[in-house]
Amino acid sequence: MRRLVVRFLIFMIPAAFAFGYLEYRFYQTPTMYSKKREALERERESLRGLILGTSHAVHAYAPEALPLKAVNLAHVSQSLQIDKELVARQLDRLPRLCFVVLNLSGFSFEYRLDGSDDEARNGFYRRYYGFPGDARPWQLWHPKYLTHFSLFQPDIARGLIWSGFRKPLGEGITPLGGLDTDQLSRAPNPINAANGEARAAYHNKALRPELAGETTAALRAMLGLLSERKVAVFLARSPAHAHYHSKLDPEAERRFALTATTFGVPFADYLRDARFGDDSFFDVDHLNARGANAFTSLLWREHLAALAGPACSPH
Repeated sequence: MRRLVVRFLIFMIPAAFAFGYLEYRFYQTPTMYSKKREALERERESLRGLILGTSHAVHAYAPEALPLKAVNLAHVSQSLQIDKELVARQLDRLPRLCFVVLNLSGFSFEYRLDGSDDEARNGFYRRYYGFPGDARPWQLWHPKYLTHFSLFQPDIARGLIWSGFRKPLGEGITPLGGLDTDQLSRAPNPINAANGEARAAYHNKALRPELAGETTAALRAMLGLLSERKVAVFLARSPAHAHYHSKLDPEAERRFALTATTFGVPFADYLRDARFGDDSFFDVDHLNARGANAFTSLLWREHLAALAGPACSPH
């Protein structure tokens, strides 16, 4: 028995040290979440605008193209519930905030991060923003939320380990939380009909209409918080390539259009805007750096200047 215990310890002690080392290195690894949180903390005293949404917003908004200082706090697969919670937790810490842009994706009203392919991302919100994304309270004891190692997708974790933690994460994130796709080392998926159909099918499959009541309630709660502070809000939908938007579920698109205009705040849908051609896109549903600068400037000229001007001028 003693020999068995000794053998067990000989195996477990090095394994524990190895796990502790990896956990420490993953904890120290910069990510999109850490860089955006740093941007928010750095600029919060002078911040005038906040941009929220999913990966479509990550790619579509270049804060540096705006005349007023704003931070892009959108993240991959970020739900409306998480957008609301970010606003609720940060609003009192942003004394000069005067406008918010919420970019809606076609699935926004019928989606939550919990239960999706990206649900492990909830752990990043727990670490960087102090709340567990939209995970249910009893799920927080799942191992995927208890270690930093488990926050990373398996292929990313393997890549970090094999590169000696030199593989860049959060690359391309600008000082104001935008994304400069010209700085990304990964190549985008080609813009073609097959990829457009596959991406649209992925989003069509992610739709959960039973969540509409919950998501719209979260958005209304967020709008209420912002209204109390007299912060102007604009809802938008960023451009996507025809290969993608032509394959979206027509019934889901109808539901989206009906819902997006019911909140009493301005909304503009640029999804099918023909001014954005192939050279504006990183892939079939995300803008590249050129497209983001063009879209952000366009949105300011066509909508935000008139909205944010009166809201921001007295401060």
